[in-house]
Amino acid sequence: MMVSVIIPTYKRSDKIIESIVSVTNQDYNNKIEIIVVNDNGENEYSKETDKKLKDFISKGIIKYLKHKENLGACKARNSGARIANGDYLFFLDDDDVFLPNKIKTQIQFLEKNLIFDGCLSAFKRVDDSRNEIIASSNYPSVGSFVNFTVNGNFFTPMLC
Repeated sequence: MMVSVIIPTYKRSDKIIESIVSVTNQDYNNKIEIIVVNDNGENEYSKETDKKLKDFISKGIIKYLKHKENLGACKARNSGARIANGDYLFFLDDDDVFLPNKIKTQIQFLEKNLIFDGCLSAFKRVDDSRNEIIASSNYPSVGSFVNFTVNGNFFTPMLC
């Protein structure tokens, strides 16, 4: 199964490289397509992002899509999803990273549980000093559909 990882970026050219590298370092053995959506618009942030990603683009490591204006994270994710070729979509924010087994673990779960179209995972949160933040929000809260819509939580990188 090929997966697509969509990474919208906005004013974080200093962090995007680490996000991309975390995807390239996955222990998943099948193809991973990485789509970066530059949502900076046409400005200095966009130019800086272009510079940082030049090698990834030229080597074909990422697909690169640029918005002419800032449309927001949700529209940037949708733009990436429209051009994705993967059997599954993963979303990663430009200031987050995947642990090395994230994709493999979630795909294995989905392949064993064919009744599900997607799944959520827990995640580690760290502060700027790389200290882990322990909080109940690090774990998805779903339960019943009603509970999830009223009380549920999940962050974008949890989703597959």
